[in-house]
Amino acid sequence: MLNKKSSSIFSLNQAPKKKKSVKKQLLVGLAVVLLVTGIVAVLHVTNIITLPFLSNNSNESKDNGINYGPPTEEEKKASDETKSTDQSKPLTATPSANTPAKQPITPIIVTIGQEDDTKNVIARGLIPGIFESGGTCTLTLTKDGQSVSGSNPAVVDAQSITCGQLEVDRSKLSSGTWSAVISYSSGTYEGKSSEAKVEVQ
Repeated sequence: MLNKKSSSIFSLNQAPKKKKSVKKQLLVGLAVVLLVTGIVAVLHVTNIITLPFLSNNSNESKDNGINYGPPTEEEKKASDETKSTDQSKPLTATPSANTPAKQPITPIIVTIGQEDDTKNVIARGLIPGIFESGGTCTLTLTKDGQSVSGSNPAVVDAQSITCGQLEVDRSKLSSGTWSAVISYSSGTYEGKSSEAKVEVQ
């Protein structure tokens, strides 16, 4: 009888200890799980490791560094500024590389003065050293920032090119000393003479 009673008492005393042991193991296991989860979360946030199921949509939209997502406000603003700059630039024609430069030529003022009847300024010029057709002679008179001109087709004779009679109407001129220049231009040549003075009355 004593042995049975002592055995029952022993078993009753052991039951609480087992319950306490199981509860302690559960608490330890839960603490380990929380610790591991916290460490993994910290590593993911600091980009040391990447967890696919925690990645956001922006990372999923990137492939080899290319962002396929919608443009940001800064990208839209930069694009608008670029378009505005391109539209504000004037379109300029690029000179053809095949177009040869004109060769220089120096016309000579042969005579210049006022006509007796009309008082118009009349000049005659010569284009030495060349022989061609299609050129234009221009007489330009300048005084106090004002410029007046008259042009004629160049005249080709048997041995030279002359400017014929270049004329500027007196009504376009004020009295005083004017500077006169004859210029010549064609598809091949261009240039201007030395300056001469003419007194307009």
